[in-house]
Amino acid sequence: ATATAFTIPDGSVDYWVDRLDGFDEVSLYPVTERFGRTVIQFQDHDGQPLELITGESDVEPWEEGPVPAEHALRGFHGVTIQPHNPRLTAEVLELMGYQRIDTEPTPQDGDWMRYRVEDGANHGEYIDLYTEPNMHEGSWGYGTVHHVAFRVADDDQQMALRQRLRDGGHRPTSMKDRNYFHSIYFREPNGVNFEIATDPPGFLHDEPAEELGETLMLPPFLRDRREEVEETLADITTP
Repeated sequence: ATATAFTIPDGSVDYWVDRLDGFDEVSLYPVTERFGRTVIQFQDHDGQPLELITGESDVEPWEEGPVPAEHALRGFHGVTIQPHNPRLTAEVLELMGYQRIDTEPTPQDGDWMRYRVEDGANHGEYIDLYTEPNMHEGSWGYGTVHHVAFRVADDDQQMALRQRLRDGGHRPTSMKDRNYFHSIYFREPNGVNFEIATDPPGFLHDEPAEELGETLMLPPFLRDRREEVEETLADITTP
């Protein structure tokens, strides 16, 4: 994936442009349009491409955060994937239940295709495929996305999708227990790493809801390395 996008309200573009422009470590690009929506593109201090896209969402804003609720993020909008052969990636998405809902050719820069899961929630529902002439092979490191994760309701739904992928000629892994969810992984034909993760057991697996975010919680296989892990993490201050 080449960009991660969040949803913002229609009237919040100017607020976010002003806010992002005030951070020295943020690289802000000119506001643009895509599929009839306003898009704010920027990079964080690691060079990670991020986007804020206007639209509707069923996610409630954070009322007590540093951003006024009327401008607050409304959850994920989706991701952009930049495959060498978009047809092959599109076939995988359709196998997983996505449908192409729009295309937007831009002859000078590249072509866009937008996919949406048929029965998804009203947030995090879009995958944009972008192709441009003479684009370079992706690389690992700071400012890159390791994988794209897809959400399923439970183990049964995950195993059904795993079998569908196997029947389609793909090679998903066996289930991996991640303590808070169960995951399978596979690489689609262009090499993008896809994860399919379950909702359960969930993040209330080892702490109550009222204490979420107060303590760094680690899965069992990392608990004996807590000191080492904490030394590598940046300090986070919450309001």
